[in-house]
Amino acid sequence: TLLFGNLHMLSFLNMHHITLAQVASAQLIFMIWNVLNDILAGYWSDSHAARYGSRVGFVGGVQIVWAVTTVLPFVPMSGSATQGLAGTGYYLLCISVQDLCLSLVGAARGALAN
Repeated sequence: TLLFGNLHMLSFLNMHHITLAQVASAQLIFMIWNVLNDILAGYWSDSHAARYGSRVGFVGGVQIVWAVTTVLPFVPMSGSATQGLAGTGYYLLCISVQDLCLSLVGAARGALAN
């Protein structure tokens, strides 16, 4: 996923015209989020399994969101939607949701293997 992360960042730098400082700011906030999302992913996966008896539907639903968030950064948006502070927020949202989906699928897949 290092290659994807670099393509993702380059897309925002070149297509959405955010600055390196904005990328760095978003990455700093993302590092804090990354610590919390693994805990949340395990909790949500276990809660879904306890309520519905299976994680298969959960994984399927998350993978749909994951596919959308994979493509979204490479879709051109109107100029003002991804510039300045809005661009930083859009970048942060995309990388955070992408990583949350990765954590959710990873937690559920690990539990399905047991």
